[in-house]
Amino acid sequence: MNGSIRRRGKGTYELTIDLGKDSSGRRQRKFISVRGTKAEADQKLREVLTRLDKGMSLDGSKSTVGEFLESWLSSYVETNTGPRTLVWLSREDTGIYIA
Repeated sequence: MNGSIRRRGKGTYELTIDLGKDSSGRRQRKFISVRGTKAEADQKLREVLTRLDKGMSLDGSKSTVGEFLESWLSSYVETNTGPRTLVWLSREDTGIYIA
């Protein structure tokens, strides 16, 4: 993923995140406004790009609990726990995993 920083005014910067192209070939971008210094804008850009590289969404509040748990199972549980833990958490009758 690529991103850039553009100064909008005194103490305001715009981050542009390149998300690639959609199915019709149109360029997809995300714009984020940051108030503060250029260093703070650069830090925010790095944070956003890191989230995208890890497969996390930019707008965490827009995901459902089920979507979060699916992501958590695949990104954390599969790599950091044993296979029996994954099977146990994936079972519907444990009452832990909501899908």
